[in-house]
Amino acid sequence: MADDNKENDRFLQDCEIDGLNVSDLKEYLRTHNQYVSGKKSELILRAKGVRKLGLSNLNHATEDAVKFERRKTEKLVTPLGETLPHPKTLTSWTNDLTSLPDFSERDIYNYFVLKMNTKKQLRSKVYYADKHVHSILFHNVHSQCEHCFVKAKVIPSLPSANAKDNPDHDVWLCMSIVSGQVHSAECNCTAG
Repeated sequence: MADDNKENDRFLQDCEIDGLNVSDLKEYLRTHNQYVSGKKSELILRAKGVRKLGLSNLNHATEDAVKFERRKTEKLVTPLGETLPHPKTLTSWTNDLTSLPDFSERDIYNYFVLKMNTKKQLRSKVYYADKHVHSILFHNVHSQCEHCFVKAKVIPSLPSANAKDNPDHDVWLCMSIVSGQVHSAECNCTAG
């Protein structure tokens, strides 16, 4: 079973699924990002649903996944080709924002609309004005770097009654010290 799934990316037919043992069923479900718990009869129904729903095999990277990985890497490379450290690895963040470069709403709009092609680009101003953004910190990467990082906490747009179920999002952005232009950004929410 394991070798069959690696060799060809095809969906098993119902009669083939009926003949699988529990470990093969679980392996088939794992390769299609499905739950593997339950009785054998439940696993069989779930495996048959894989074909009906057309769920792709995780062993084969999709074009979107490749683009996503490339974008994650590009976020930390400046326009001049300098590779920056990931903000999670940096220490000595400061809440003194006097070194923060000048930037305008236009810089934020250009990042969201032109670079990220988002449709709800103007919500960021509303969230900032409504104090969804807090705990803002600044980090000047090093003295010769023309970019800096800003990180903050953002209250979710749809908060729940229990903050543990829906904690504030961790957001960072990389911006040019010279122009104030936003180069890249990332959030730990589901949208990224």
